[in-house]
Amino acid sequence: MFSDTHTHSIYSFDGHAQPEEMCEAAIRAGVPAFAVTDHYDIDGILAGYYPPFDAAGVRRALERAREKYAGRVRLVRGIELGQAWLYPDEARAFLCEQRFEFVIGSCHNLEGVPDFSFLNYTHMPDALISQLFSRMIAALTKCAAFPGVSVIAHPLYPLRYIRRCGRDLPLESFEEPFRELFSVMRENGAALEMNLRGILMGYTDAETEGWIMRLWRDAGGRGVTLASDAHRPEDIGAGQDIGAQILRDAGFTRVVFPGVDGPTHEDL
Repeated sequence: MFSDTHTHSIYSFDGHAQPEEMCEAAIRAGVPAFAVTDHYDIDGILAGYYPPFDAAGVRRALERAREKYAGRVRLVRGIELGQAWLYPDEARAFLCEQRFEFVIGSCHNLEGVPDFSFLNYTHMPDALISQLFSRMIAALTKCAAFPGVSVIAHPLYPLRYIRRCGRDLPLESFEEPFRELFSVMRENGAALEMNLRGILMGYTDAETEGWIMRLWRDAGGRGVTLASDAHRPEDIGAGQDIGAQILRDAGFTRVVFPGVDGPTHEDL
């Protein structure tokens, strides 16, 4: 089993477990280390439609879990920072104050638009779906340039919900925007996340996820992480065999895992 770089605790609005429960689940699954990366979708929090983030509470909970499970599982204190480019000053202040060990950059929604998971694509015109997806890639490009971001999360995030509604997208038509994103990622030393949640939900597959990973490799990308995006403790480390094979087939030989003393690497 590999380390898991993307999990959510009860301190995320859609999480279900305390860090101690997550540690127990990771040990049972044989996962040697994992990062707790709770949601901080800054636009939604500042606008008040997501609850405030209890930074002090999650810090205390992680410290208790680290002490209790020391030597059995390694725990990293991270954050999934969503839409940072919309409130850059506030996002920088938040990261500076909290000093997380690992920062995931993500795009769950566009400015003034609900989360991609909330949208109904069933009767949406193809052109509008394509425009939303293009804007998501452009937003991730801004995210990749944001100071402190270590990895870009789920680059195909909207596709999960587009397919859930019985629609699809020709990903090849977005190759150039993705290459622009990857260029910024390389310049800023950001890795790309092999996020397994879409596969585990049944909305994406190895072929689809492999396409984006091969493109990252072809564009000169080298850093990759392996992530369950678990919202329940039993999902920590789930699907790693699938994700590792996708990465091997794309030409990667190791994955990156963050640490207090800097990143480590695990051979695939």
